[in-house]
Amino acid sequence: MDTKAYHENLQKLQAYKSMPDIPLDPMHTPVAMAKMWIDYDKNTTLTGTEQKVYNDAYAISKEKPCCCKCWHYFTNEGVAKKMIKDGKFDAQQIAGYWDASDICGA
Repeated sequence: MDTKAYHENLQKLQAYKSMPDIPLDPMHTPVAMAKMWIDYDKNTTLTGTEQKVYNDAYAISKEKPCCCKCWHYFTNEGVAKKMIKDGKFDAQQIAGYWDASDICGA
């Protein structure tokens, strides 16, 4: 594990702390929190305009929600949908969250 990069990413994630229940340490996400975001992902449909924000974030993110469709992927999809639904985060910010919350290869 690259602990320097991990701590840099934890610092970057602090920019999102105004959002309730957001995982700010993806390596230590409580199971209940992950389940909450996975359920949000499953139960939330984006409008066409909202889907464009999601697609734009996906296009510019290096990490995407995750490199594989694991629990972390669906948790991050739920977080992104909430960010979009609340209208407080744009595609660049969502991509920044995904990139900073990367846990693969750690």
